[in-house]
Amino acid sequence: MALSNKQRVAIIDRFGELKRRVAEFKPTSDEAAKLEKEIASWYEDEPADEAFVAAGNSYTVQIGPKALERRITDMPRVLTIVGKSRFLEICRFPLAAVDQHIPATQVPDVLSSERSGNRTVKAVAKVTPINRKAA
Repeated sequence: MALSNKQRVAIIDRFGELKRRVAEFKPTSDEAAKLEKEIASWYEDEPADEAFVAAGNSYTVQIGPKALERRITDMPRVLTIVGKSRFLEICRFPLAAVDQHIPATQVPDVLSSERSGNRTVKAVAKVTPINRKAA
Protein backbone atom coordinates (compact mmCIF):
# COMPACT_ATOMS: atom_id res chain seq x y z
CA MET A 1 0.00 0.00 0.00
CA ALA A 2 1.44 3.36 -1.03
CA LEU A 3 1.83 6.00 1.63
CA SER A 4 0.18 9.38 1.31
CA ASN A 5 2.35 12.49 1.11
CA LYS A 6 1.23 13.39 4.65
CA GLN A 7 2.36 9.98 5.97
CA ARG A 8 5.72 10.31 4.20
CA VAL A 9 6.25 13.78 5.66
CA ALA A 10 5.51 12.43 9.15
CA ILE A 11 7.99 9.57 8.66
CA ILE A 12 10.68 11.94 7.34
CA ASP A 13 10.25 14.30 10.29
CA ARG A 14 10.27 11.45 12.82
CA PHE A 15 13.40 9.99 11.20
CA GLY A 16 15.12 13.37 11.32
CA GLU A 17 14.26 13.87 14.97
CA LEU A 18 15.52 10.39 15.90
CA LYS A 19 18.77 10.92 14.00
CA ARG A 20 19.24 14.25 15.83
CA ARG A 21 18.79 12.49 19.17
CA VAL A 22 21.20 9.72 18.18
CA ALA A 23 23.81 12.31 17.17
CA GLU A 24 23.41 14.06 20.54
CA PHE A 25 24.04 10.74 22.26
CA LYS A 26 27.20 9.93 20.27
CA PRO A 27 29.68 11.47 22.77
CA THR A 28 28.13 9.34 25.54
CA SER A 29 28.29 6.23 23.36
CA ASP A 30 31.91 6.95 22.39
CA GLU A 31 32.90 7.40 26.03
CA ALA A 32 31.18 4.16 27.03
CA ALA A 33 33.00 2.28 24.25
CA LYS A 34 36.33 3.77 25.38
CA LEU A 35 35.72 2.75 28.99
CA GLU A 36 34.61 -0.73 27.89
CA LYS A 37 37.95 -1.20 26.09
CA GLU A 38 39.80 0.11 29.15
CA ILE A 39 38.05 -2.34 31.48
CA ALA A 40 38.58 -5.26 29.07
CA SER A 41 42.29 -4.40 28.89
CA TRP A 42 42.63 -5.07 32.64
CA TYR A 43 41.92 -8.75 31.93
CA GLU A 44 43.94 -9.17 28.73
CA ASP A 45 46.55 -11.42 30.37
CA GLU A 46 44.04 -13.49 32.36
CA PRO A 47 43.02 -17.00 31.24
CA ALA A 48 41.04 -16.69 27.98
CA ASP A 49 38.24 -19.06 29.04
CA GLU A 50 37.48 -17.40 32.39
CA ALA A 51 34.89 -14.73 33.19
CA PHE A 52 35.37 -11.96 35.76
CA VAL A 53 33.33 -9.44 37.74
CA ALA A 54 34.59 -5.94 38.50
CA ALA A 55 32.82 -3.90 41.18
CA GLY A 56 32.32 -0.17 41.43
CA ASN A 57 30.29 1.70 44.03
CA SER A 58 27.07 1.69 41.97
CA TYR A 59 27.59 -1.00 39.35
CA THR A 60 29.28 -4.31 38.77
CA VAL A 61 30.66 -5.13 35.34
CA GLN A 62 30.75 -8.66 33.99
CA ILE A 63 33.75 -9.43 31.79
CA GLY A 64 33.15 -12.53 29.73
CA PRO A 65 35.64 -15.06 28.41
CA LYS A 66 37.46 -14.14 25.22
CA ALA A 67 35.45 -14.84 22.09
CA LEU A 68 36.22 -17.99 20.17
CA GLU A 69 37.87 -17.05 16.87
CA ARG A 70 38.31 -19.62 14.14
CA ARG A 71 40.68 -19.39 11.20
CA ILE A 72 41.98 -21.72 8.55
CA THR A 73 45.47 -22.93 9.41
CA ASP A 74 46.11 -25.12 6.35
CA MET A 75 44.63 -23.57 3.20
CA PRO A 76 46.21 -26.09 0.79
CA ARG A 77 44.61 -28.94 2.77
CA VAL A 78 41.19 -27.26 2.57
CA LEU A 79 41.67 -27.01 -1.21
CA THR A 80 42.53 -30.70 -1.37
CA ILE A 81 39.56 -31.75 0.79
CA VAL A 82 36.84 -29.70 -0.92
CA GLY A 83 38.30 -29.67 -4.43
CA LYS A 84 39.20 -26.72 -6.63
CA SER A 85 35.71 -26.02 -7.99
CA ARG A 86 34.00 -25.91 -4.58
CA PHE A 87 36.97 -24.09 -3.04
CA LEU A 88 36.60 -21.29 -5.58
CA GLU A 89 32.87 -21.04 -4.79
CA ILE A 90 33.37 -20.65 -1.03
CA CYS A 91 36.69 -18.81 -0.87
CA ARG A 92 36.28 -15.18 0.29
CA PHE A 93 38.87 -12.58 1.22
CA PRO A 94 39.02 -8.79 1.50
CA LEU A 95 39.13 -6.96 -1.82
CA ALA A 96 41.97 -4.87 -0.39
CA ALA A 97 44.07 -8.04 -0.68
CA VAL A 98 43.40 -8.09 -4.43
CA ASP A 99 44.49 -4.46 -4.67
CA GLN A 100 47.61 -5.25 -2.66
CA HIS A 101 48.71 -8.38 -4.55
CA ILE A 102 47.57 -7.80 -8.13
CA PRO A 103 49.04 -5.05 -10.31
CA ALA A 104 46.62 -2.14 -10.73
CA THR A 105 46.62 -2.68 -14.50
CA GLN A 106 45.19 -6.20 -14.00
CA VAL A 107 42.63 -5.40 -11.29
CA PRO A 108 39.91 -4.46 -13.86
CA ASP A 109 40.33 -7.95 -15.36
CA VAL A 110 39.32 -9.65 -12.10
CA LEU A 111 37.07 -7.11 -10.30
CA SER A 112 33.90 -5.30 -11.24
CA SER A 113 32.18 -2.40 -9.54
CA GLU A 114 28.56 -1.41 -9.75
CA ARG A 115 26.21 0.74 -7.72
CA SER A 116 24.15 -2.05 -6.23
CA GLY A 117 24.71 -1.46 -2.52
CA ASN A 118 22.52 0.34 -0.02
CA ARG A 119 21.69 4.00 -0.43
CA THR A 120 22.64 6.45 2.27
CA VAL A 121 19.80 8.30 3.96
CA LYS A 122 20.75 11.49 5.80
CA ALA A 123 18.44 13.81 7.70
CA VAL A 124 19.14 17.54 7.35
CA ALA A 125 17.26 19.94 9.62
CA LYS A 126 15.40 22.72 7.85
CA VAL A 127 15.39 24.80 11.06
CA THR A 128 17.28 24.46 14.30
CA PRO A 129 15.34 22.94 17.23
CA ILE A 130 15.46 26.31 19.04
CA ASN A 131 13.81 28.12 16.10
CA ARG A 132 11.20 25.38 15.83
CA LYS A 133 10.05 26.02 19.40
CA ALA A 134 9.62 29.74 18.66
CA ALA A 135 7.57 29.06 15.52
